[in-house]
Amino acid sequence: MSHFNTLVFSHTPEEVDDLLAPYNECVEHGSPYAVFEEDTDADVDKTTGRKGYWRNPNAKWDWYELSGRWRGVLKLKDGKQGEFAPLTKYDDPARNRPGYCDRALVADLDFSRDEAAYQHALRRWEVMVEGAEQTPEEKENAFLRLYKPEYYLQRYNSKEFYAEHESSFVPYAYVTADGEWRSAGRMGWFGFDDVTYENLRTYAQGFYEYLALAEKQGLMVSMMDLHI
Repeated sequence: MSHFNTLVFSHTPEEVDDLLAPYNECVEHGSPYAVFEEDTDADVDKTTGRKGYWRNPNAKWDWYELSGRWRGVLKLKDGKQGEFAPLTKYDDPARNRPGYCDRALVADLDFSRDEAAYQHALRRWEVMVEGAEQTPEEKENAFLRLYKPEYYLQRYNSKEFYAEHESSFVPYAYVTADGEWRSAGRMGWFGFDDVTYENLRTYAQGFYEYLALAEKQGLMVSMMDLHI
């Protein structure tokens, strides 16, 4: 099971649920997004009289909420305001940082590259992929190795692209204001996906192109935590 962030572009907050609805995994007979899948190992479906089940071939999520694990990651431009999701008993109020939000007008958000993060990512690649030794000044856990070098090469191809991606705001997926789902790959269980460098590069470029269009159209954006 996996969580991943998704930006939903809309004219109003009320549109978000409708924009996500076509990608709901949990569908039954009567849903406009459901198709019947015959399966001899399944029970007999009462509505069709055949063995099988209903599924959504475009399913992307089975549960979602505003912000969730990505509370307060949208950065506001100076003097602009946004909205936070309501705090639950599990949320840390400190994550409602001044200058950040979970939902705002695209024009009010700062999507520029974080230069400090860019330089740190360059160094992280040198240590994790190129095998450079850490200096005495660098913390022992500053470059946690979660994957083999081959993973980073397959997904990012180069140090420069990796640093650009890590220091720029690119969501795992986004939904346009007319309901189109866009992502670089498909999320599977336990955070694993099928993203490749070519797909990621094309996707990131397309995201920033749509971001510029969304700003011109006066759209807002909501940071959603999706589960599948």
